[in-house]
Amino acid sequence: MNPLSRVNALDDSHEPGYVSIPAPGEDQEANLIMAQEKRLLRAALQTLSETCRSLLGFRYDQGLSYREIGEILKAKEATLRVQMARCLSGLARGYAAADIREAPNR
Repeated sequence: MNPLSRVNALDDSHEPGYVSIPAPGEDQEANLIMAQEKRLLRAALQTLSETCRSLLGFRYDQGLSYREIGEILKAKEATLRVQMARCLSGLARGYAAADIREAPNR
């Protein structure tokens, strides 16, 4: 695939109106849905506190266990699990709110 034929799906472009252009033969609808999901996720993440974004980053971006995160942050695993549950709840609320805000644009 020609790397210039489309923007990488993992590109973190924050430009308004950013749309991934699929290469010939790729599923355009699937790529548009993926781009929409990424916009919603970015918007939802921005509604969270820095602490929540850090916890989510440690757990999901870096793949650290609660034990490992606890060692880094000097916190108990049980505390981190409760905080993570609250962060994920907040992320879900932020995602739903972002989806509602974008609904008229669909």
